[in-house]
Amino acid sequence: MRSNFFSLMITVSGLAVMGRCDRKTSPVTPNAQLILKAERNGLPTHISAVAISPDNQWMAFGTQKGHIFRYTIKNRMITPWSQVFQHDGPVSSLVISRSGNFLLSLGGNSAATWQISKNPRLLHQIAGPQRLTAGTFSPDERTRYFATDQGFVMAWKDGDLAASPLNQFTCEGMAVLPHRRFLPIKERCPYGSYVEPSTGPPACMYPVTHLQVHASRLIRACRTGTLGLLSLTTGQREYSIVGHLSGLLAFDRQRLLLLRQDGELRFYFFNHKKPPTSFARTEPVIVAAENAPWILLGHHRKISLWHMDHTKPLVQTSLPSTPLWIGFLGTFKRFLILFPEGKLLTYQIDIP
Repeated sequence: MRSNFFSLMITVSGLAVMGRCDRKTSPVTPNAQLILKAERNGLPTHISAVAISPDNQWMAFGTQKGHIFRYTIKNRMITPWSQVFQHDGPVSSLVISRSGNFLLSLGGNSAATWQISKNPRLLHQIAGPQRLTAGTFSPDERTRYFATDQGFVMAWKDGDLAASPLNQFTCEGMAVLPHRRFLPIKERCPYGSYVEPSTGPPACMYPVTHLQVHASRLIRACRTGTLGLLSLTTGQREYSIVGHLSGLLAFDRQRLLLLRQDGELRFYFFNHKKPPTSFARTEPVIVAAENAPWILLGHHRKISLWHMDHTKPLVQTSLPSTPLWIGFLGTFKRFLILFPEGKLLTYQIDIP
C-alpha cells in the first residue's frame, strides 16, 4: 500500500475563547495553526473498530468482515493480526489494556482475549447468543467486561469458561406497544431487539452503547438514555437519565463528560455530589477523544479542540469527510484522524 506524506499549513479561523479565560491565560493563542503533518492512504475501507496502544506506537483495526489488523504508526506498515482467526461478524470493539499486554476484541457474537506480542497469541475465546457491542478491562486486567445488543453486561474472569451477567446492571427493556405487535418483527422495536420471553409479554430490549472502567467504577450507557455506574470495590450502583449519548469521556476522578446526541456537552458528577451540569453546546458529536484537560471532537466534516476552562472550541477546522475515529498522540498538540475511505491523517498544532 502506498503512503503519501506531506506537510500542509491550515490557518484556523473562527477561534473563540470564552468562559473563564478572563482569569487564565489561554493555552492556545489566537494565531494557533493546525499543520497536516502526514497522510496515509490505502488502509482498509471497511474499518468498524479502532484502538491505539498506550505508548502510541501502533493501532489495531477491526473490520466489518471480522478481521483484525495491526498498524505501526512509525513505519506505516499494516499487517494481519492473526492468520487463522476472525470473528463471526463485524468487529464492534477493540480495547487494549492499560499495561499494553492484552487486547480484547469483540465481533458478532464472540469475544477474544489476546496476549500482545510480535506474533499475538489467542488466550481465550467465548461466544454467546447475543451480538456484542462494547467491552473493557477491569483495573487489574483479570476480568473482561462486555455488553450485548439486548442490554446485558457480562463479566468474564480469567480461568472461567463462560461469562456471568451482572445483576441489576442491565439496560431496561420496554413492553411492545399493542399496535406495534402486528408490524414486521424488524419494525416492532426501533433501535432495539424484539424478544418473546418465556414468561411475560413481548418486549423491546435495547443495547449498551458505551462501556468503560474508570476510577474503580464500571460505567455503561444504554440506547434508552440511561447511565449506570457500578463500584467495583463496594458494589454500590447509581443510575441517571442523561439522554442518548454519542460519546462518554471519563474526564477525571470526580466526573464524566457526556456527549449527548443533540450536541450538548454535560458533566456528570460521581455519587450525585452535584446535579449534571451543562458545559457547552456544539454540533452533534460523532467521535471523541480525551487528553485531560483537552478534548477533541469529530463532527460532520469538521473537528474541534476544546479546553475544559473554555466553553467554546479553541481550534476548529473543516475536514475532507466525516471522521470515523480520532485520537491523541501523547500530547494535545498532536492527534490522528481516521476516515471511512481508508485515510489516516496526522495533525499538529503550531503555537507561535
